[in-house]
Amino acid sequence: AHGRAPAVATGISRAEDNAIVMSYQGDGDLASIGLNETLQYAITSSNTQKPTTGWTNFENGSTNEITLNGGNNYIWFNITDNAGNEVENNVSNVFKVSYKIIYNANGGQNAPNAQTKEKDVNLTLSSDEPTWDGYTFKGWSTSKEAVEAEYKKGATYSKNEATNLYAVWDAKSYVVTFNPQGGEVTPTSKDVVYNKEYGQLPTPTKQGYRFGGWYLENTYE
Repeated sequence: AHGRAPAVATGISRAEDNAIVMSYQGDGDLASIGLNETLQYAITSSNTQKPTTGWTNFENGSTNEITLNGGNNYIWFNITDNAGNEVENNVSNVFKVSYKIIYNANGGQNAPNAQTKEKDVNLTLSSDEPTWDGYTFKGWSTSKEAVEAEYKKGATYSKNEATNLYAVWDAKSYVVTFNPQGGEVTPTSKDVVYNKEYGQLPTPTKQGYRFGGWYLENTYE
């Protein structure tokens, strides 16, 4: 036996907000200790209470991607060699998993900045409203195609999951008034919806005149 603790290099990096990539390399002396080390890992929410279950073998030279639960996560290591040597400092720093809420103006502008929700802590959604000319903001939905809002501005978001919130819009209505310029017309007005076709327009009449069309100004050439 070598009579010394195993040399171990363990690299941990984030792959995504809720996942890490962990790689392990044992002692460089591949003819002896390197291949005789055993590494197990377990993940818990405590850095003081060593887990008694949930240990997984981690092969020398391998790389694993691990999905973490929301909140605080600690990775515990149990490393031994055939001589019974064990690493004493065998818990990682905290890996904190939170949930990102991303706002999408969905055709409009000025979406609020993204927010971060902590596990089991209610989040108050942004009170800021996006804008879009000709449309009224109704609220937020997890569906881009929604016509009704799931969340109003400033509402409470309680789910322990990340999400994209899309603005829900309602096109504004306007009244178009028809001025026959001394003639007669029926109807004299019509309700229209922004960015939609007006549809059929009325034809005015005036003694001795032929109708030439409708204009936005009261004079034309």
